[in-house]
Amino acid sequence: MTNQLPATNTALPGVIPIVDQNPSSLSSLLNSEQTTTTRSESASFFSASPPRSPPSSISDSSDQPASSSFTTTSPPSCFKDVLLDPLADLLASIRLSLYSLFQTLIIYLFAPNPQAISLDEPSSNPLGRIAIVGAGITGISTAAHFLAHGFEVVIFEQAESIGGIWSRVNSTSSLQLDSMMYRFHPSVKWSNHFPVRKGEILSELQKIWDDYRLSSRTRFNFTVKQVNREKSSEDQPSKWTINNGADGVFDGLVVAVGTCGPAQRIDFIGRELFQGKMVHSSELDQVDWAGKRVVVIGGGASAVEAVELAVQSGCATPAIMVTRTDKWFIPRSLFFGTLLAMNPFGIPCFLDQLAESAIRVYHYGADLTWMSPSAYNGQPADRLYSKTPIVNDDFLKLVRENRADYVRAKIERISPLGVEIQRFGLDEPETVPAHVIVEATGYKRPYLGFLPTQQLFSGAKAPNQYTPPNLFLQHFVTNDWSCLMTNAGYYEGLGTVGFIHIGIFARMMMMFLLDDATAPSTAEMHRWVDRILQVKGCLTFYTYAELSIWLSSFMLSNPRRWSWIAFVGMGAGGLGAHKIKTS
Repeated sequence: MTNQLPATNTALPGVIPIVDQNPSSLSSLLNSEQTTTTRSESASFFSASPPRSPPSSISDSSDQPASSSFTTTSPPSCFKDVLLDPLADLLASIRLSLYSLFQTLIIYLFAPNPQAISLDEPSSNPLGRIAIVGAGITGISTAAHFLAHGFEVVIFEQAESIGGIWSRVNSTSSLQLDSMMYRFHPSVKWSNHFPVRKGEILSELQKIWDDYRLSSRTRFNFTVKQVNREKSSEDQPSKWTINNGADGVFDGLVVAVGTCGPAQRIDFIGRELFQGKMVHSSELDQVDWAGKRVVVIGGGASAVEAVELAVQSGCATPAIMVTRTDKWFIPRSLFFGTLLAMNPFGIPCFLDQLAESAIRVYHYGADLTWMSPSAYNGQPADRLYSKTPIVNDDFLKLVRENRADYVRAKIERISPLGVEIQRFGLDEPETVPAHVIVEATGYKRPYLGFLPTQQLFSGAKAPNQYTPPNLFLQHFVTNDWSCLMTNAGYYEGLGTVGFIHIGIFARMMMMFLLDDATAPSTAEMHRWVDRILQVKGCLTFYTYAELSIWLSSFMLSNPRRWSWIAFVGMGAGGLGAHKIKTS
């Protein structure tokens, strides 16, 4: 029998009933709906678990009666205040001190020494010249590695400042994972495991930019319109020029444009009629959340961040997240994240079932198992090792406390008073009232039309056969190793794009430039990509263990590369390519 939404205010748990009234304004609708959005005391619509408390039982502190001055502290509370809390604080302080010490050790052992880099004038006799498109974390980190090892670089950045996507997101945005997994350069030193916010990330990036003398080597407000590739013969590496060639000829090209281009906005029917405020998830700094009904469209990390910010800023609860597809939520734990990233296969397999079962039991719990990815709307559930999971603990807590709600539905239209949705499994549409609608719909892929795509991406089977993500080792252009697209070919993964591989791939390109016998042939790169596609079906998802296996097997497959392993893997302790070359 088909489920029907109730016609009265006795709503199913988690279901906002159809709006039958015809109020004249958004305000009157929201006032009239105060009772209809309260959860029922019956069993959950999404699971057989006991019902959660209605929102009325979890009100803001301003709605709570003042505590009596005669309230006494129970012995358990006294024990917690006197012993457990100070002990927890002490352990946290020790953990933070050890983390700081560990980062200091990493800096001492692996951070390349910038002292030999000239401040203003480029080196008169560099080992090579590298053009880098983009001044985000990948571009700046890559430039610092090349400079410290005897190369010269020019960074081309279309914005007026460094930072890439981090310069464009909200001031409250932060890493969603443990900062240990976001060490995009060896000299980075984070203040904490979590949270690490936008300001600190940009501050660390600025420090690298300053320390490695990148100011005179960066062209701001520079739009790369055309990259030209010249190749005299198959045996000789390519040469590159940017636009009209005014900056000279380059021996290598690094495309560090990242994964996030312009904000992605959906052309929802009726959006121009909405009476409230509708913003993209990257434009939340100026939103007045207090007392507002909030609907977030989307199911990714930016949607979760928007819901958390709205609730923390005092919006009317529950804040509603409407999503068409599920993503896995995994614990914000360095140990657990590393364990999951150690899957060497990078495809759905028996490890999925073990990991998914453990996550459902120990992270979601019996009461929120219904939120884990499942088959609905005629679509199979996404497996853990097929899409990038959301690293988060707080959102599940908000759902448990009825301060947030998770709704699977299709967006029918934007109405003047909210969002009209069609829940999967129900026949009738409903209107979710809102003052604020957040489009957490992600970003378009960055523009790559400035590249000579026919030369770089064509194959025997199709002119776009080797376009990203079909790249050699996930980062080198398959038709030319002198074009490195670090992180620009990333789509989905379990690990992070801002990690130690940035330096590893930069040093690998240095190895190719300094010792051409170590460089792969075009045929070798084609065979690698074709073989991976045959085994996996696609290169849109990979784990960090999988990437490590690829890198290791490549370095070991040619004896000429063996003497470079220490340099490529660890920077040879900061000695640099020049000393290795001349030793």
